[in-house]
Amino acid sequence: MSRPTESRSPTPGPVARFLLSLVLLAHPAPYKVVFCERIAETFWDRYADKRQCGRAVLFRFLVRFVLDGIAAGIAERRSPTLPRPGHPPTGITTRDFIMNRVLDAMVLDLRFALRSIRRRPGFSGIAATTLALGIGGNTAIFSVINGVLLQPLPYNDPSELVAVNVARNAPGERPGSMSYPDLSDLRERVGSFESLVGINTISQTLTGLGDPAVMSVTRVTEGLLRTFHVAPHLGRDIRAEEFGPTGPAVVVISHESWNQRFGAAPDVLGTTVTLNGFPYEIVGVAPQEFDYPNGTHFWVPRRLDPARCGRGCHTMFVVGRLAPGTSLESAVVEVDALAANLTASFPATNTGKRFLVRRLKDTVVGDVEQGLWIMLAAVGLVLLIACSNVVNLLLARASAREGEFAVRAALGASGRRLAGQVLVESGVLALVGGVAGLGLAVGGVEVLRRAATGTIPRTDLIEIDGIVMAVTAGTVVLVTLVFGLIPAFTASRTSVVEGLLEAGRGKAGSQGSVHIRRALLAGEVALSAALLIGAGLLLRTFAQLHAVDVGFETREVIRFNVVLPANDYPDIKQASSFYGSLENAIAALPGVEGVGTMFGPPLGRARASGEALVEGRPQPPPEEEKTAWVRSITPGLLTALRIPIVEGRPLSVADNRSDAEPVALVNQEFVRQHFPAADPIGRRIRVGVNLGFGSPYWRVVGVVGNVRFEAITSEPRADVYMPHAQYGPRSMTVHVRTHPDAPPVLPEIRRAVRTLDPNVPIYQIEVIEQVISREIAPTRLFLLLVAGFAATAVLLAAVGLYGVVNYIVTQRTREIGIRIALGARPEAITRLVVHQGLQPAALGLAVGLLGAFLGGHVMEAVLFGVHPRNPAIYVSVAALMTTIALAAAAIPAVRASRTDPAEVLRAE
Repeated sequence: MSRPTESRSPTPGPVARFLLSLVLLAHPAPYKVVFCERIAETFWDRYADKRQCGRAVLFRFLVRFVLDGIAAGIAERRSPTLPRPGHPPTGITTRDFIMNRVLDAMVLDLRFALRSIRRRPGFSGIAATTLALGIGGNTAIFSVINGVLLQPLPYNDPSELVAVNVARNAPGERPGSMSYPDLSDLRERVGSFESLVGINTISQTLTGLGDPAVMSVTRVTEGLLRTFHVAPHLGRDIRAEEFGPTGPAVVVISHESWNQRFGAAPDVLGTTVTLNGFPYEIVGVAPQEFDYPNGTHFWVPRRLDPARCGRGCHTMFVVGRLAPGTSLESAVVEVDALAANLTASFPATNTGKRFLVRRLKDTVVGDVEQGLWIMLAAVGLVLLIACSNVVNLLLARASAREGEFAVRAALGASGRRLAGQVLVESGVLALVGGVAGLGLAVGGVEVLRRAATGTIPRTDLIEIDGIVMAVTAGTVVLVTLVFGLIPAFTASRTSVVEGLLEAGRGKAGSQGSVHIRRALLAGEVALSAALLIGAGLLLRTFAQLHAVDVGFETREVIRFNVVLPANDYPDIKQASSFYGSLENAIAALPGVEGVGTMFGPPLGRARASGEALVEGRPQPPPEEEKTAWVRSITPGLLTALRIPIVEGRPLSVADNRSDAEPVALVNQEFVRQHFPAADPIGRRIRVGVNLGFGSPYWRVVGVVGNVRFEAITSEPRADVYMPHAQYGPRSMTVHVRTHPDAPPVLPEIRRAVRTLDPNVPIYQIEVIEQVISREIAPTRLFLLLVAGFAATAVLLAAVGLYGVVNYIVTQRTREIGIRIALGARPEAITRLVVHQGLQPAALGLAVGLLGAFLGGHVMEAVLFGVHPRNPAIYVSVAALMTTIALAAAAIPAVRASRTDPAEVLRAE
């Protein structure tokens, strides 16, 4: 015979309660003080089990229980095994006696909780699964936050490491690089820094060690390893006297390069490596744990001439270490004062310039920090909703057990004792849910790590470690208190008389319990609405990112980078000739529709900018200077990327010669800034930045459309396109547009490059559509997570609403039956039940919408093209939640309208 459900578990009738009282009466008082509750709980469990097996089995159980119990009581009276109440046995201290009683009660409660879970697998499974979803999601997201945000950088004293950037007062301007004179002033005039080092990472070609390879080379001023408080594995650090245009060509190699390129040879010091055609002497090997900037293979002294590249030449990023005992705040105060002094002393270069000091880890983490905290808050809301659902389940169960609690209270159990038992049951459920959630989190972390690779930094540190396990354990304890205290409090206030009367009538539940469940339901709806609004905002952001016009055609375009060694291509003519020959070879391949080369490609890292001047106009004051970005291109670039010509003509092959007249193209943003009411065609302009081959005045011959070069979320900047043969540089990005049905061209491109120069490799091969996808990857990841959390929350809220309305119907079955018997129509009953179900849902929806409206600014950091208080999203969420609430309340309402009054009255 199958076991009955929780709501049908029988409550002992008057005869059974009388027999239990008779057994307890046979025992002496000291024995009842310790074992009364255990006897009652054992009787309750076995009574419920035996009654399912039939009356004969139940009768035999009652007879045996009474006879055995009375015999045991008489034996205890004759030979007492326990002392008088409140007194410990001989030889046992009072403290040990109390501890033993507490432990005994805890073991008893734990055994009862396990039996209860085993008897009701359906209820226990639903509750544990609900908690597992919330705890597992929280554990997985926290593991990401722990690895990305909370774990310190893998360097000595990482909290003292800082990054110093130049920040302009211009709106939307991102922190950027710094000039060497500014760095020198920071070193000499700011005492908050122990050391500062300028860095600049480029790609160079390594030759002489097998096939040519493009390596990441970081050019530094001096003292990089000293700044990070690490000692070289071999040799020494780069010294101060090695910085500058006349310093010796030395290099510190990474530990990985030492292993892979030199076989970890201990005598590597003094040997040479060839980078971009120049030999460098190895003077040191970095320690294995050192990797800054990330992925660097070689560190060389920066061969910078401060006399040629002055205070307006921003070419390096700066990292440093705070002096011992110095706070970040005091460093900020000092650098702000220095920036003001430099502005007064050098207005031409430092007006509007300030220095931004941040923890180095903040620059490594980037812009994902706020998004990750939003994800943790979202999954925390899901956990709260899960707890609310479990509370509703436990309240329904506690209502069905009011008769049981009344019997135990009649036998002497205190309210505290009943509350403790319910709290232990909640703890067991939370523990089961926590273990299951941890299992879900293990798989979830692996999925998140794969999804986040290339999207957020430091994904290699995402794992379930001791910290995550401790937080999960704390979450289980917190969850136990959150969803266990309310049912425990309800159980502790059980009235003996009312509980027995309600159990005898076959009713369960108090009006106070109903109010609590409605309040919890309102909270679930509020949290679900807030999550849905967040998901809607991210969905709209994702759609906006896809709809952004980047200014060029992204489909069927691949690109790759080429670095020409300066030793082999010292002249701009040679570099231009190489790229011209390469473009001709690629253009002849089957399926190629266009090919062009560019410095500073869209959504790439290479870029250069300077002050823009128009010939014939006076030099503007420093506060009115306008910056333009230079883009060195070959004539085929506009065709390859399909950048439109708005006015004038494109660059021609005849323009791409070093002896031709210097001509240029400008974009619409440049025209808006410099020629708002004039025709730019024919005017001469100049941009104050030199990539090594001069910076003349160029005559504007055409205007092109705006292109979003920096990021698809950034506004277009003023851009100037000039012929590569007139401007350089050697390092360029080649773009190839192919026909959709074209055969693979990459092998042929590699063959063409090897034919032109076997010492020139190509690297960073990308499909532009993949570059765009990478740009929106963080938003896509956040959208998927929040949408998943919101869907889970809505499902839980719908289940909770259905449960509350169904509970109301069950509790008012007698009333509904009488109403129908007196002539109430089914439609009226349906409206009555739906109305009672929609009341808490409407309240929760209003609270959720208001909360999302007031806290909308929190989402601004991860949004684009949508206001955090977009009314369309709020209306859509309100309509969706209302529909779900109606559907969840309609099912039990329809069932209530079909109540048979004859059956209800017969049961009465």
